Amino acid sequence: MECYRRGGGRVLMVVLLDEAAVRTGVVTLPDDPPEQVVAAAGRLLSERVAGRTLSEATVGLPDAVDLVDTPVTRCAARLARAGRELLRGTEAGEIQFDGVASVVGAPEFQEPAPLRALLRFLESSTTMRETLQQLGERTADGFGVWIGRENPVDSLRCFTVMTRRIPLDGRMGMIAILGPRRMPYLRALHGLDALRRELGAPDASPLH
Repeated sequence: MECYRRGGGRVLMVVLLDEAAVRTGVVTLPDDPPEQVVAAAGRLLSERVAGRTLSEATVGLPDAVDLVDTPVTRCAARLARAGRELLRGTEAGEIQFDGVASVVGAPEFQEPAPLRALLRFLESSTTMRETLQQLGERTADGFGVWIGRENPVDSLRCFTVMTRRIPLDGRMGMIAILGPRRMPYLRALHGLDALRRELGAPDASPLH
């Protein structure tokens, strides 16, 4: 579990579990603890869920993290309560993603508008699922690229989005890349194609 202080009492929680499941969400705390406290609280919670599956971690986050009352344990307890809600509701289909820390730390996302748009998108798995479905319906050959204002989804016009539909375990899935508008497109395309091959998808590559 990693926690990133975003100011105003808002904390971005990223939970990565051993089964490769990922959950992310924005939590609003009643106070605005400093960055060091938030990071330490995240590490404390990580120790509690280390090695657990998603369902085990959901019930493994305690209300009282430690008997000793400190700013870190108080923050961890509040994050634990929010974390349980974050880990629930996995039946609708898994969304897995990586690189959140890299995106949040990129220069383009130090501006308030794109950062807010990114956090709003990441805090709801339902929004992500609906957005990917909407974009998937607009790609006749299963591959799509939207840069800035080309994107039919208003909230994603700060970004570049690349999508690729793939068959996976008898169902249709999707790989997506979200990044700044000035991203290394060719490298992203190669990464998309490499991941498609790694997953064993037989579709033709957009690079060929």
